[in-house]
Amino acid sequence: MNLSENDIRGPITAFLGDKAHAPVDLRDLRLASNRLTGEIPAAVNTKTALVTLDLSNNDLNGKIPTEMSGLASSMKYMDLSGNDLEGSVATSLCSLTSLLQLSLSENKLTGTIPICLLTQLTGI
Repeated sequence: MNLSENDIRGPITAFLGDKAHAPVDLRDLRLASNRLTGEIPAAVNTKTALVTLDLSNNDLNGKIPTEMSGLASSMKYMDLSGNDLEGSVATSLCSLTSLLQLSLSENKLTGTIPICLLTQLTGI
């Protein structure tokens, strides 16, 4: 599902955190360049079939949920760049063993990048 570059506003719970609205077997979710706000919901891990998750260039804040480690082993591309995410990069992302590309640029992240991500990813 590609809904990038629209004028979608508000929290992303209807797409990621609400089981009634988003199918569990969703494979591709692109919500880039909208006006999404708030935190990435911890229930993101219920989207177990995701291969691509693009939430870039929105107004998302808070920390990257540690629950993202519950995403599918098929997750290959994750783009969270261009938001206001803060805190450190969770080592729990290392459990996404199929992850090839992770983009976290243009946020307010601090600390070091977990070594497991540096060795596992082809693009960071």
